Amino acid sequence: MKILKSTFNNFNKIGEALSYITNFEKMEEVRKQFEKVAENTKDRNQKAKLKQQLKSSTNIEKLAKDQGLQQDDDFLKHLAFVFDYGFQDQFIVQMPIGEYTFSADCKRDDFREDEHSLVRKYSRFSEKEFVLLGTVAQSSGDPVDYEEVNYEDAKRQPPKEAIMDLVGALSVVESQFSGKLENEIIIDPIAVYREI
Repeated sequence: MKILKSTFNNFNKIGEALSYITNFEKMEEVRKQFEKVAENTKDRNQKAKLKQQLKSSTNIEKLAKDQGLQQDDDFLKHLAFVFDYGFQDQFIVQMPIGEYTFSADCKRDDFREDEHSLVRKYSRFSEKEFVLLGTVAQSSGDPVDYEEVNYEDAKRQPPKEAIMDLVGALSVVESQFSGKLENEIIIDPIAVYREI
């Protein structure tokens, strides 16, 4: 999750860097052509127009945007915040088997290798088979559906009852991120490994 959050936070910088690298030769060619034309042009207005054209055609931010490698900064900031709030640096292992998906929320510290190494070796969607050993924590059945909190009633409730209602409302928000899917089985993991 750290890698994904970093990607959200640095998306536009990464986009600009990729655009610069992939368009470097074209931009150098445009610069060389500009220099040739500028040498032969005496008119200051014409030179100013050429300079503006050069600036426009070598604008990295615009090139990145044209390639779909730029997003609104506020959108990315809010996306990173929601992602951070919702997933709180979880390391989730999911294994689709038949019509079910088995999910385990693992502790990063329990792995021998860090997340970066695991993702580089196996990818986010591994082609290799892993074994997930654990006990079932949640399975089938409908997710808990909490009633909407009536804040007018909450004003007249004893504090403990009002807090319990707020906890219920919070669990609805949390379930958007960590709630169980209809075909998902949540596993309390003991081990995740590859057989050799």
